[in-house]
Amino acid sequence: MAYDQIVKKATTSYIIEVMLRDSTTGQGKTSVAYGDVAYGYWREGAATGANGTCVTMSKGTYADHGWVEVDATNLPGVYQFGVPDAAIATGVNAVTVVLKVSGAIDCRIRLVLVDIDVRDAVRAGLTALPNAVPAANGGLPTTNGSKLNQTADLTAGHGLAKAADLPTDFNTVTVTDARIDANANLGEDAIEAIVDGLLDGGVATAEQAAAIQAKLITSNITVSSPSISSLNFAIIRGDDYNDGDGRALEWSGTWPDISGGTAIVTLGGVEYTADIISADAIQLELTAAETGAMAAKPLRYSLVVTQADADTITLASGTVFVSTR
Repeated sequence: MAYDQIVKKATTSYIIEVMLRDSTTGQGKTSVAYGDVAYGYWREGAATGANGTCVTMSKGTYADHGWVEVDATNLPGVYQFGVPDAAIATGVNAVTVVLKVSGAIDCRIRLVLVDIDVRDAVRAGLTALPNAVPAANGGLPTTNGSKLNQTADLTAGHGLAKAADLPTDFNTVTVTDARIDANANLGEDAIEAIVDGLLDGGVATAEQAAAIQAKLITSNITVSSPSISSLNFAIIRGDDYNDGDGRALEWSGTWPDISGGTAIVTLGGVEYTADIISADAIQLELTAAETGAMAAKPLRYSLVVTQADADTITLASGTVFVSTR
């Protein structure tokens, strides 16, 4: 059966215009009073319907199962009918309305009931979407094929920083705290978010992202072979990192005397005991089994030493970029 109108489910006070034709002439039948009109509706798949006699209403003013003639002279046979709210309630996808008058052809109207609002030009009544046109303040961002178009400011809480808040010379950036400060300095959390975004978006490889991070962070700590930045290094899963091969991980720096202490490297939540090879250098060897158990993704690490006098100090932290062969 064809549908005559599309209506959002649970719409209330819905008025439709119907055409009533004389059963003999086929012309519009005029001057039909509300008390002469029998109505009925049947909701799709229901076991029973509902019916009754229409009641009076004014043009343009809804009344449940109301009936009123529109204009007998200029629009002969056209009437307004107030569709009962119960007919359009949620629960079904269609409803059939029938209007009967003695001496007139039965009038049947089929309404398809949908979850969207076809008259909402902004978001079609879908509340999960912003109630603003795309690219406008509060609306979805758009793209011209190469960049985002957005008139509204992207402020804290949106996961993005405005261009004015980011430094232009990354060679002079210093780490101050976990945020972007008044001088446009990037903190550690902000730097990590930038690097993660480059990796997650496929914009940069692990090595490239580490090089970018090295530009954002300054430190007097160095990491030797196989390092790729001042605080970060790369590991290939399943490889051995032995001192005899010249591949052990080493850290050195201007530190308090760590002789006689113990060193722990926590990598991706797993602790490894490192060797203190001098008063200012630490070495970590890893087996193929140990690297093979690592997840192939960037992992945070920290290097913590407990000195001979039981003082605990964190000497380094950064990111390990674990990749597969």
